[in-house]
Amino acid sequence: MKAKRVGYYFSSLVLVLGLVTTKFCYADDLLQNYGWIHGSEKCKTNTDPAIEVLEYNPSIYILRENKCLSYEAPFIYVLIGEQSILLLDTGTTSDAAKIPLYNTIQKIIDQPKVAELPVIVAHTHGHLDHISGDEQFASDSRFHVITPNNEEFKNYFNLSNWPNETSTFNLGNRELTIIPTPGHHKESIAIYDKNTQWLLTGDTLYPGKIYIKDWQAYSNSIQRLANFTQQNPTSLLLGSHIEISKNGKIYKLGNHHQPNEASLVLTTKDLQNLNKQLKQTKGKPKKLELEKFTVAPISALQRLLSNILS
Repeated sequence: MKAKRVGYYFSSLVLVLGLVTTKFCYADDLLQNYGWIHGSEKCKTNTDPAIEVLEYNPSIYILRENKCLSYEAPFIYVLIGEQSILLLDTGTTSDAAKIPLYNTIQKIIDQPKVAELPVIVAHTHGHLDHISGDEQFASDSRFHVITPNNEEFKNYFNLSNWPNETSTFNLGNRELTIIPTPGHHKESIAIYDKNTQWLLTGDTLYPGKIYIKDWQAYSNSIQRLANFTQQNPTSLLLGSHIEISKNGKIYKLGNHHQPNEASLVLTTKDLQNLNKQLKQTKGKPKKLELEKFTVAPISALQRLLSNILS
């Protein structure tokens, strides 16, 4: 009788674990196959929303700007904890009439137990397509905007030994790991969310053509991320753009229409493969064309533009 009872409890536990696993696998598959609004050939008559909002669950949201309004169409992430909220990146414009990020965030966080929480506005890096929306939050004291291009964010996230160590930051029952990733930009970071096991990589790694300003720093950053994912379970890597089709074709810069887009999702296998390819360059800048993205050193003109955009 006792053996039957143990068997029953064990079977029940297996069933529950199976349901939980199925739920997470389904959610990740949903994100893997999610079809984002990807612009239009006739933007003058486009009626898509200025910002697409995906509620992954009640505590995490992914936003994307309309490609007809901004060809960069960056992704923006909202992570909600029990004590505070993280808004990661603010997009391409301070013009709330064009892209109403502030109003969109207000609608997202207008929910029970969340509506009064402070919001930390941080950035994956300091390029204009990731920080220009900061001004929309300037007049609301609930939002603490961390300047990305000076020592403020390093001090805020306790990154004193930049870029050689990580730090942890807790939103309240939601622990984040802040990982320095200079290379594309000198002060880039990636953020690991322990709750979802997602690694948010900004412009350090995404499906598209990634321009690298400092090749050796970038190689070190990818090695750092590769080491981290070997030591911490990582389900998905999510960057800030999609710039490549499902058949591996990079879209033209400035294009407002991207049919047949690739998935936003990258994997640890993609990261480890890139790390391997970078090691083979032995620190010498070289264009690397992989299946889901291309990594390329910037030209002198691009370097000048990068300095301006920073």
